[in-house]
Order: sequence, then structure tokens, then C-alpha cells
Amino acid sequence: MDYTNELIPYTSVDYYRENLKSDEVVIEFFQLEQETPPSSHDNVLFMYATAGEAILEINGQTISFKKGQLILVMSYHIFKLKPISQVGFSYYQCQFSIGLLLLSNTSKSTYHESLSELDRDIPLVSLLPEEQIEMDQLCKKLLNQQADALPWANDLRILSAITSVVYLFLTSLVRREEKKQAPMNSPWQLLQYLHFHHQKNLTIEDLASEFQLKPADVSLQLKQLTKLSFAQNLNRVRIINATALLEFNALSVNQIGRIVGFQSDAYFYREFKKVHQQTPQAYRNSFFPQYGTWVEDDSYDIYMYIYENYRQPITIEKIAKALSITPKRVTQLVTNNFHLSVTELVTRLRCTSARGLMLSTDLPLNQISEAVGFNDTKQFRRYFTAYYHQTPKKYREAYRQTFPN
Repeated sequence: MDYTNELIPYTSVDYYRENLKSDEVVIEFFQLEQETPPSSHDNVLFMYATAGEAILEINGQTISFKKGQLILVMSYHIFKLKPISQVGFSYYQCQFSIGLLLLSNTSKSTYHESLSELDRDIPLVSLLPEEQIEMDQLCKKLLNQQADALPWANDLRILSAITSVVYLFLTSLVRREEKKQAPMNSPWQLLQYLHFHHQKNLTIEDLASEFQLKPADVSLQLKQLTKLSFAQNLNRVRIINATALLEFNALSVNQIGRIVGFQSDAYFYREFKKVHQQTPQAYRNSFFPQYGTWVEDDSYDIYMYIYENYRQPITIEKIAKALSITPKRVTQLVTNNFHLSVTELVTRLRCTSARGLMLSTDLPLNQISEAVGFNDTKQFRRYFTAYYHQTPKKYREAYRQTFPN
């Protein structure tokens, strides 16, 4: 079987996840008062600056991190923040599992366009003013919801928020102008290359040739940076990727081994057992009792399509045609996995988006209604009231009385 065609969309697992459970989202708000110690994280982390400016040092490179900017930090990034004198700096920091990142990247074309950008530059983007408003609301939503969140596979609120953050980041990354920055230090380039090319039958000679180094220099630089050899680094990246993919039951264990770059099933099993003290299949089986029925992967393609298009008229037939599945299958997947009809799912996304605009802007309700895709204000009022148990007008008034400017 030709496994090379199966890499999409499973190339987005470029992160470690050992210290975060699959159902956890941890978000905190910080006021930076002193320089932070160097940090790295074994999971996905984003930071969003809400006020002021700070100096961000990441992998030995120093850049400015300002209000309205968003950065996605990966496992091969070691970073620290330093305040600028007399400039107050505040930011949100959110960690979440690779499983959530995978589900957030079902828009393959957007992901792969941005992947080439991530491969050569520090992943920092500047959001547009309207995107900053949305990002502020998303961070507040995650902060309020993390305390009583269900496992993400069954919690549309958390999935929706993380999907929105990742989507904002990726679209900003694709559109940003080329910036001249100092090249990343050679050891970091080596490590980053392993993360983006671990699927290949990669040798130390290949890596040396790519960076015009001697194999011995590659080995020495990686050892100094990570205390691991080339082979140990490569296998670590592959096993971490394989571990994340085991949460997706559409792929067999042997397929996963091939996808992440192992040429032998036996070698994959042996290396996996070194890390987890159990076989890949045993590791996968351990998820089922904890999470019960799994959400089918195709349902997230549907979710992402609706998320990207909910402002436009959407029908089951349009979704089916766009995703090359039958209308009956669309209905079945949404009903089985989200316990909603397609119309209800679209409506919830529209109401959630409308709520964010209501609380963060002074736009008239009829403009908000139109902006999020409702046919008219009456329809908007009816659905919003059913979802939030208050009319849009009363909901906005109650919020502003509780949180006056």
C-alpha cells in the first residue's frame, strides 16, 4: 500500500504532548512584571498580547511582541519574555493538546500554505483590528469555560474556540508580508527540520547535506542542544506524532507507523514501547473506556466547513458537494457526533459569533444579524432567544450593566 498519499491531513502533528491530557485546555492571563525564565512546552501553546509591548526571545532570536499579536509556540521553541521599562504588558497564554490542534486543522489548503511559512520563520502574526476583537472574546470564553469543560470531543464550546484561534493564526500567517529576520541558529534549524520532515526516510547524511554541514557537526550540535543523538531525536519526534495519531481511530496502527516515517512495523512497535511501556494498540485501547464513543473524523471536516462558511447560506447539499460525501452521510455524522441537526449546528455558530459582536462592539443588532448570516432580524432574535434564554437586546443590556466600560 502507498502510504505517502495518507500524509494529509496528518502532517500537522509537529508538537509534543506528554504533559497534557487530551481533554485539557489551560488558559491564564498574565501581567508581565519581570523577565520570565526560559520555558519550553511539550504541547501546543499560544500567547496573545492584549496590552503594551515586551521583548520575546525565542531560540536565541530577539523580537518585539506587541498588543494585537499572536504567537503559536511549538515544542522546539525555547522562549522567554522581558518587559520593556515603564510599558505595561499583559497577555493570555493557553495550552492545549495535539488532538485539538489536529481537529482544528481540517482545512487542508490553509494549513499547508501556512506550513511553508512556519518552516522558515518565527510563528508570530499581527491580527487585524476586527480579529483582535474576536481574539479577546475567544480568550475570555476559554477562561470562563475551562473550569466546567467537558472532554473536548464532546464540548463544542471548547472546540469552537480553539478552532477559531487556530484559524485566525493560520490565515494571518498566510497573508503576512515577507519580513527580513536574522536566520535561526543552526542547531535550532536542524531540530526544526526534523519536525517538518520526520515522515521521510531521513538519515544524518541527508540532514548534513541540507545544511551544508558534516555529519559529525550535525551530531554534535543536536547533542549539545537536546542531549540526544540524531537517531534519538528523530525517533522521539516520530513517536510523539504517532502517539497523537492513535487518538484517531480511522487509521490502523501499522498505517500510523508508516505515516510518521518508520520503515518497519517491528521497529515502530519496539520504539513506541520504550516510551510508553506498552504497545501502540494497547495505548490506543486505553482511550476508549475514558472517552466512550469517539467522534468520527469526517464530522470535523463538516464542522470546519460550516465554521468557515456560516456567514453564507448553507445547505446540507452544499456541504455534501464540498466534502464529496452524500447528504445522508452529512446528516448522520452531525446527528451522531454532535447531537444536533445541521441547521442547529449552523445556528449555534451564528449565535455564538453574534454574541461576540454584541458584547464587543456597538453595532446595531440588525447589522450583526446580517453579518453572521441570518436572513432577517426576526429570525436572529428567535434563534438567539432560544439559545441564550434572553432576547439579543436584553442580553446586551444585562452584560453592560454587569461589566460597564
